[in-house]
Amino acid sequence: MKLEIKSGKITWSSGGFEFGPGAPKLRIDGAEVNLRFSGVNGSNRKRIATWRAGGTELAMAFAQEAAGRIRVTTTLRNDSTQPRTLNHVTLFECRRVLLGAAPAEVRVLEQNAYVGHVRTPRQMWSGSDGLKALDGTMGAFTSQNHAVFYDPAVRRAVLVGFETVDRWLPEIKGRMNAAVGRAASVMDNVDGGAPQNSETAASAAAEPGRVPPFRRFEIGFDGGDLRIEPGELIKLGDFVLEDGNDPLDLLAGHGARIKLRNKFPDPPGPLANWCSWYPYRLGVSEENVRATARVARARNLDQLGLKYLQVDLGWEKDNIPTYFEENERFSHGLGWLSARLRAESFELGVWVGVLCVADTHPIAREHPEWLLRGEDGKPFVNYHWFWEPFCAVYSLDVSHPGAQVWLRENFTALARKGVRYVKWDFAGIVTGEKLRRRHAPRMVNARAREAVRTAFRIAQDALNSQGEPALMLDCSGVDYAGAGVTGLAYANLDTGNSGIGWRHLREVYTSYACHLFKHRWALLQPSCLVVGLPGTLEEARLRATVTFMGAGHVDIGDDLITLPEDRWSVLLATLPPNDTPAKVVDLFHPVRTGTLTYLAMIKSKEKKDPKAEKRSAMEAPQERAPEGTNIWALPVKTDWDEWTLVAVYNWTEPAIEPGSGVNLARRYQVELTRLGLPADGKFWAYEFWSGQFFGEIPRAEISPGAYRHPGDFTHPIQQSGPGWFDIGFHGPAVKLVILRRPRAHPWPLGTSFHQSGGRELADVKWNARTRTLSGRLLRPKGQSGFIMIACPEKSGVRAHRLSLTAMSDSTKWSVQLG
Repeated sequence: MKLEIKSGKITWSSGGFEFGPGAPKLRIDGAEVNLRFSGVNGSNRKRIATWRAGGTELAMAFAQEAAGRIRVTTTLRNDSTQPRTLNHVTLFECRRVLLGAAPAEVRVLEQNAYVGHVRTPRQMWSGSDGLKALDGTMGAFTSQNHAVFYDPAVRRAVLVGFETVDRWLPEIKGRMNAAVGRAASVMDNVDGGAPQNSETAASAAAEPGRVPPFRRFEIGFDGGDLRIEPGELIKLGDFVLEDGNDPLDLLAGHGARIKLRNKFPDPPGPLANWCSWYPYRLGVSEENVRATARVARARNLDQLGLKYLQVDLGWEKDNIPTYFEENERFSHGLGWLSARLRAESFELGVWVGVLCVADTHPIAREHPEWLLRGEDGKPFVNYHWFWEPFCAVYSLDVSHPGAQVWLRENFTALARKGVRYVKWDFAGIVTGEKLRRRHAPRMVNARAREAVRTAFRIAQDALNSQGEPALMLDCSGVDYAGAGVTGLAYANLDTGNSGIGWRHLREVYTSYACHLFKHRWALLQPSCLVVGLPGTLEEARLRATVTFMGAGHVDIGDDLITLPEDRWSVLLATLPPNDTPAKVVDLFHPVRTGTLTYLAMIKSKEKKDPKAEKRSAMEAPQERAPEGTNIWALPVKTDWDEWTLVAVYNWTEPAIEPGSGVNLARRYQVELTRLGLPADGKFWAYEFWSGQFFGEIPRAEISPGAYRHPGDFTHPIQQSGPGWFDIGFHGPAVKLVILRRPRAHPWPLGTSFHQSGGRELADVKWNARTRTLSGRLLRPKGQSGFIMIACPEKSGVRAHRLSLTAMSDSTKWSVQLG
């Protein structure tokens, strides 16, 4: 990464990427400040540039931390004799951004607390992916905290990311240049980009590879109307610009530095809880919570990582947040319920939305000074509550000492009642752009993190005050608001009840994939895991696979009392939770996709060109623009073996083949090296959900002109030759494939017990003298299933199924194989 500062203008560049020239901007006391460049000093390793205007000094320190990384640390000093109000900070703004030789095809990561996706400027301009920028606009992107730009043609990436989290809520924004939309439409008419004018069209034609894709690029944040005292120096945070070959590695390094620089503790270990919302919503009661506990205990979920039963919205008076007072459905009180749950080996959790204050709440009447106000000086109505009684909702002013005392007292009371888990929802209500009038102007809340983090710290300390640690789940919708404070973080929008739709799940779980690097300081929750009806069994498996492969927090969202047995098998296979997140192989760099055709394979025709016939019968997979993520890979290692899990997600309804009306299967092809495997490797492949042994892969490539027919596709692994993982199947569906090094003797392929592919086995050994395979099964007593065993023979490798029922928590097993 190269930095140039010339006449107050800043330019960053790396390879084909270039940002600038640009400069900072400020809005103070309601007006734009005319910053004048004062100069730059220091060495190439660290330079400090200064701008001044009317008693204000802005200093930016540029440190070359590594060959590919520059850290920018900014401070602002009020050198005047009067207090100043900071409205907005733009640390860098430019009108010129170059993104390599083909800017329309560069992948751009855009994200906030709940949403994340990777799009190309072509998609931003045309809307061909059906998405908009996170601010709701077309031809733009708006990303909180960090953004990543990746050029797949040269495999080069640049990350722009903030690494301070306490106060501000930064944004990286870009708005498209019309010429790129024109260039995109010329290259791909299906995107529908229309020329804006002859000048931009001529620009695209004259220099198609170097057209700046954005007419405006900005790094900055809302100042929250922070009051700066005379002589005071405030920190405006720091961000890095870093280049590299692998965007996933850039995100991983970024996450590691955030944790280290902010001194975040390690997250808690993987766990599961049950949430009442999807099975019961506002009908939740102490009776159905206790019934759920009894079923969970009977199914031994306490031995599989289930720790908390969490009562969602519906336990408080009038079903309104902030009351901290049980309603008639919880007539015995939370203390009574927590004691009953402990008798079943579980802890009590509750939902709160405590920064939302209903106009019917005593605070609204008795302490209006504890509420955030609008421009008219009156408590500001954010919206009306989503459920009865649909009352107006205000925001608690966390900067007020009285409100802080009230928070501390009520969370302490929850702890005394035995609550050990809190899901805190809607805390982002205090960050509304219009909520700028508060008790203490030294704390920012509008479009900022500080107020939410302050509330979280008060609550966490209070919950821990009774001598037993408690966990909090950050559902604030404010990115990083709970980082280093709460142990758990909500990572995407709600999954919803099953059957809600495949496009919704694709977008939700793609967002989850974008956030996986944050697991370093929090267990990430991909919303509730709902595997029950009315959704299909395939949907249940897909939801469970994403949850397992993402690792961390499994939030069970089903009615366990009525859950069908086929769905219990899905749930049990997901517990205990995985502890290491998978690599999302195609988040940035696409895999090759295509379809498995039908009509061309059954039509009789003269064979003039065998190679051409092969191409028509099986569409050659191609690298395409991003539409969610399809391939996740996870290496697994135990004391007896190591293997790789590969999850393949087909989110799409089948395409209809013209002429035949046949639904076509989707094909995915990825290099073994991108799965972390050797290019010349050979592996036994076993699919977990179906229990199907795929044999040895890669399969040999078919010879040109070989006879093909639709029955060939009963084998999901396609014949593509060495170095490839190539699979095709109908969707929407998921395949969880276990890839294991072949042995010359019988060896486990996987089991039906757990998605990990064998972590539930121990001490697996092959005795060549007695030809006996043996080991131990680590599952709760009474659970039944099977181990699938590969048995090499002269004619090939056959699969042997060994049925087992756990007789204890550690069940010895053995089988003699001839």
